Amino acid sequence: MSTGRVMGLAARVALLAVWGCVLGVACVKRPVDYAREQARTLAPAKLESSSQPSTGPVRKIRVRVYADSDYREQVVRWRSSVVSQLQRASAVMQGPLGVVFELESTREWAHRGVEGELEGSLTALEGTDPGEGVDLVVGFVSALKLFSSAQHELGMARLFGRHCVLREMGNPEEVRAIMEALIHLPQDERQTLYEERKMHKETSIFLHEWAHTLGAFHVRSSHWMMYPSYAPNQAAFASQTLALLKTSLRHASAGRRDDAAARAWATELGALLASTSSPDWEGPEKEAVVEWLAKVREGKAPLVVHQPQAPLPPEDRRRLDAILALEKEGRVEVAAQQLEPLARRYPEDFFVQRLACYLDTRVAPKLPATREKCEAVAGRFPSEPAPLFHLAALALQQGQHLEAQG
Repeated sequence: MSTGRVMGLAARVALLAVWGCVLGVACVKRPVDYAREQARTLAPAKLESSSQPSTGPVRKIRVRVYADSDYREQVVRWRSSVVSQLQRASAVMQGPLGVVFELESTREWAHRGVEGELEGSLTALEGTDPGEGVDLVVGFVSALKLFSSAQHELGMARLFGRHCVLREMGNPEEVRAIMEALIHLPQDERQTLYEERKMHKETSIFLHEWAHTLGAFHVRSSHWMMYPSYAPNQAAFASQTLALLKTSLRHASAGRRDDAAARAWATELGALLASTSSPDWEGPEKEAVVEWLAKVREGKAPLVVHQPQAPLPPEDRRRLDAILALEKEGRVEVAAQQLEPLARRYPEDFFVQRLACYLDTRVAPKLPATREKCEAVAGRFPSEPAPLFHLAALALQQGQHLEAQG
């Protein structure tokens, strides 16, 4: 048989095979095909803008980076890794906000935070460098030994501050899981999938913590980057969060240096929060920011929101974060039940007590015990307005308008 006839026969066989697959006849997928389908479900979302591209001038955010001893041991080419992270973050933010992150310098940091909570590393970074001459000071610390999606275990920043700490996002557990789950996928494709997931996490966590430094708080929908837990499907900030960031960017540079500028920042941002209603925003975290901005506006508090002097132990901090996540998911009754032991254990922790009052007003607003709890919190923390707002809301629900006004 001539070569031409062989090629023609081969072409006809190939065509018949294609039509057979189309018609559902004798078309069998290979294990690698199933593996590729599964890999597509594990691929991260493409980070993108959720608004129209910015038409204004480019705003440069100057970043000073510290890499601690553990991080430098884990990331051999750590300086080039930092540069890549900032470039990816700039690509995401230049469209909606006109922001690019410019590396001012990289510095070695004589710190070891492999076993410690990020709160300790953040405090150490603030003591090392006050951040003069830059907009953001970032400290990179070691990866977690075990996998976690909780934002506070992957990065940490103070509201309205200029410091944040970020973990190395490489995780042997995740590598092993991908390699074992996609055993029929070629090694290079499995490695590419892992690298894509890692880069997505690095960029998303960096932007999450940077947004905290501009006053952004957590939202309820897991679709957005300001959700309390990280997920590969998160691709942008909610439109309300972008509006907050735009407002803060106008004031941040001067507001961190000058009290009058800080009050102007608090005034405009407070007005924005008061005029914006969104199911994603409502809850105790927004209330805390509104209250703090009111104090700053009145000159009764500094701008940077600091953690309590005696933070909760790590295990109870994790419990509290899980309770906040439940509340954001709408599982308010479960959240209230799980908070009760913490409320008994920490009677002097205002955040815990305020949250207990807030959850009870959601679960059982008509019970006398709810009013008693909020009255007790208001009496214990007389300078804090939140319990009084909750008491006023309870009075309104019961038609006691004069009491609510008082």
